[in-house]
Amino acid sequence: MSLVGKRLTAEREGKVYTLVFSEDGKATVSGGDIGDDGVAAKYEQDGERVQIQIAGEELGAIYDGETLEFEAPPRIPQDRRIKLKRDYPYP
Repeated sequence: MSLVGKRLTAEREGKVYTLVFSEDGKATVSGGDIGDDGVAAKYEQDGERVQIQIAGEELGAIYDGETLEFEAPPRIPQDRRIKLKRDYPYP
């Protein structure tokens, strides 16, 4: 169930991405907001769970041996969000 050598497509937030996985924990991601040229990424796989690091963002995904599905980003409940208060004048 290894991702090594796989070329997969996955959808995230309504956009389709293509991911190509190499042996050394490196991947290339293209499509969606990234464009056709693609960018380099790193990944770690632990069974079905996959962590992909791309452009300073870490994404979680599940790979079942056939499809790669991004996990939904965690939602912060409204009452737990930080509210910024600016009491000072800007210079």
